[in-house]
Amino acid sequence: MKNSLLLLSLTLLLTACSSENLDEKFEQKSKRVEDLEEELHTLEVENKQLKDDFNNIEEEIARINRDKKDSNIDDYQSIVKKYARSTEQELERLTLEINSYKKDEKISGGKISDIESDMTNIIKEYNDDVDELKLQDTLTRQHNKIEIFNSNLLKELKSLKEAIDEDDDKKIKESIDNIKDLNKYL
Repeated sequence: MKNSLLLLSLTLLLTACSSENLDEKFEQKSKRVEDLEEELHTLEVENKQLKDDFNNIEEEIARINRDKKDSNIDDYQSIVKKYARSTEQELERLTLEINSYKKDEKISGGKISDIESDMTNIIKEYNDDVDELKLQDTLTRQHNKIEIFNSNLLKELKSLKEAIDEDDDKKIKESIDNIKDLNKYL
């Protein structure tokens, strides 16, 4: 009797652990890894594009500086460099949070709030510094581009935070996609 129970148990165990089940799990995990690698590559490309956009802003300002000797240009260039470095740091923090979320971890509403708060302070400092300058037309156009970017970034960070608070994956993904597209404003 013991032998037949043992044999029946082993048969059930081997049937449950069939290679079909393992192959299916392997395929699912492989697909998930491919998806995550693709998303990571996309984020890296977008982050590089944003850095390139900031570099283009700096280069444009440098060209203007060569054309005219205006102390406001040097000051504005310094302000933009400081703003760009700080913004890049916050966006890198945001990218880390998004990557965690993409790996099936929960995105931290507290960390997003911190990033939003830090960005608000960075933008306020940038605006305060720029308000002290008298900008020429070209610098004003560049400043307006940055202002549009800032406004949309804060709006999307707020939307992301609200989506996290609501635990709404669809809205979280929409907000993340919208944040990825912000470099079009620069």
